[in-house]
Amino acid sequence: MTIRSRREAVHSKHSFRIRGIEAACGATEMLSIGSIDLANAQAADASIGHD
Repeated sequence: MTIRSRREAVHSKHSFRIRGIEAACGATEMLSIGSIDLANAQAADASIGHD
C-alpha cells in the first residue's frame, strides 16, 4: 500500500466545517484531513464571494 502525505498551510476568509472534525471556533490547529475534504472547503470558501 502506498500512502501519500504533504503539509500545506491553508487560509480561508470564511469559517467552515470539515466532516468528522469538531473544534472550538476560532482555534488554530494542525489537523490531518483528506484532500477531497480540503478541496470542498476551499471551493465553498471561494464561492461565498469577495469582501
